[in-house]
Amino acid sequence: MAKKGNSIHNTKTGETITWLATARDTGGKRLVFDFEVSPGGNFPWRISIRIRRNDSL
Repeated sequence: MAKKGNSIHNTKTGETITWLATARDTGGKRLVFDFEVSPGGNFPWRISIRIRRNDSL
């Protein structure tokens, strides 16, 4: 189960996901996460979901 502030890391691919907000935090409205791939890492999946991106500075 995703919990705000927790991270999972895949050492084989260099991917890290950090949960920023979960369904529990937002009343079921969204799941927000930070997805990183380390330099030299590999992103082996083909994404077929619709992603809405929100950038802020």
